[in-house]
Amino acid sequence: GNLKNCKKNKIKLAPLSVHGWPLKMSPPGPDTHGVLLVFPPGLTPRQRAVLHAVGEAHSLEHASEGEAGARHICLGHSKGQQVDLSQHSSLTDQQLCDLLEQHLQIKDATAHFQSGSVLLNGEQRAGSGGGHARANSKTGGLSKSGGDASGGKAAQAVRAAALQNKAACPELDDFVASTLALVELEREAEVAATQEASLACSPETAQARGRSLLNLRLADAEGGLLGRTLLTLVSNKGYLAGSKAAAQPELPPNKFSPHDIVAVKPNKGPAEGPPLCTGVVYRAKDTSLVIAVDDVPDEGMDQPLRIDKLANEVTYQRLKATLNKLSKASRGGGAEPCPGSSIVDVCFGRTSPRFAATPPAWTPHNAGLDDSQRAAIGLALGAKDVALIHGPPGTGKTTAVVELILQEVARGSRVLATSASNIAVDNLVERLVRADPKMRIVRMGHPARLLPQVLDSSLEAHVLRSDNSSLAKDCRKEIKALNTQLMKLGSKDRAERRQIRGDLRRLAKEERSRQEAAVVEVVKGAQVIASTLTGLLQHSLESQ
Repeated sequence: GNLKNCKKNKIKLAPLSVHGWPLKMSPPGPDTHGVLLVFPPGLTPRQRAVLHAVGEAHSLEHASEGEAGARHICLGHSKGQQVDLSQHSSLTDQQLCDLLEQHLQIKDATAHFQSGSVLLNGEQRAGSGGGHARANSKTGGLSKSGGDASGGKAAQAVRAAALQNKAACPELDDFVASTLALVELEREAEVAATQEASLACSPETAQARGRSLLNLRLADAEGGLLGRTLLTLVSNKGYLAGSKAAAQPELPPNKFSPHDIVAVKPNKGPAEGPPLCTGVVYRAKDTSLVIAVDDVPDEGMDQPLRIDKLANEVTYQRLKATLNKLSKASRGGGAEPCPGSSIVDVCFGRTSPRFAATPPAWTPHNAGLDDSQRAAIGLALGAKDVALIHGPPGTGKTTAVVELILQEVARGSRVLATSASNIAVDNLVERLVRADPKMRIVRMGHPARLLPQVLDSSLEAHVLRSDNSSLAKDCRKEIKALNTQLMKLGSKDRAERRQIRGDLRRLAKEERSRQEAAVVEVVKGAQVIASTLTGLLQHSLESQ
């Protein structure tokens, strides 16, 4: 079945000889544009970094694709013949060099791999590592990869090397300045590309490309979390006011998804004209798009509408705000030290991480932990600043982190659990709920981005169950009734429309106040708060 799929998609499998070395493959046909190598997910982080460097040096396309354990690198020509190497669980540096020379005629790959050895967490990494999860402090510490390396000559050499490299750590101000400049360059490029895509083509072409939706109508408006209004937009095709309701037609194929920033405009207006309102896609369905907006315009929503995707600058704003906070983290000018300043000093090599002289005693919740996991958890429980748990996929890092969180909660701590991706956070939340169903876990983030099995732990679900939210529901009912009444009014009923708009603003303010109180109540009572890294900049977390 896999071979049939490969043939159907024109993916060429790289065969192996008896010794595991790639065999010579026939060159691509005249209708291809070279070769695209699809490497297996089992490459080491160093090998991945070197492959990206090779692609950059030879002006080849290179990208990381997939999620979590299936993440892999593609290198070569995107329009070329694909060579799938995923049947390899891992590849040595020499095998990678041979593949690069064989398929892409790169003869200097060996030099890149020889100069690509990097110091990761104080340890020289030249291969894939051992088969156990390891825990290390930044300048040495405990290593569980077949034995305790904390006191041997190798560990002493690692600590010495880390201390020697301490002076080579980038200065905080230089790091912030250079990263801010790069973030701004990326933001400007995305904004320019979005504007060019929307202005350089007709509305019909923009819709065909999935960046716009034309001829929509407002089907419903209801109150959302924290005083926002949820607008439901559907296709206006074949709709006649007052006629018998028919099956709602599907929207054209599009690229809209939750969290996209969009502009709502008149359908017949110019592409560069001002929007009626802007909002965030809350829910995307085949027949409708739900958009969360802060304020609904007084006029213009009773006509055919279009929506355009805008450049999402929220992430860039959060990155820049965090970098600016980072630059102040270790400055001692304020009356009170900035939260996290000691961690910043450790991460930038200014001080060494601190650990308890005597590791705390603890009893595992999970009796199936192996020695390396117990050692990693013990190190983390004794850490005063930072502890690292690292190892190849499948070695039990998540299991160790779940146990660590259970231990910290049992000690009375409140835990912030975060990761770069939604899927990683959801996986951790699911494991924590399974380990202790009574633990108060709050998953921050947009409900549409969460896995169904963790929705019950979401902030919105907790808020809807709180006492303050019950009071807010009364406001929401009134808001929905007024919105329904508003949608029935014509353009000539201006006085009545203004009156209803005023009532809606008053109710929205009251609902927001009650829901904000509910959010504070939920967050304060949480034992574990789980979120993505960019999702941490929530107003509800600022005082925590």
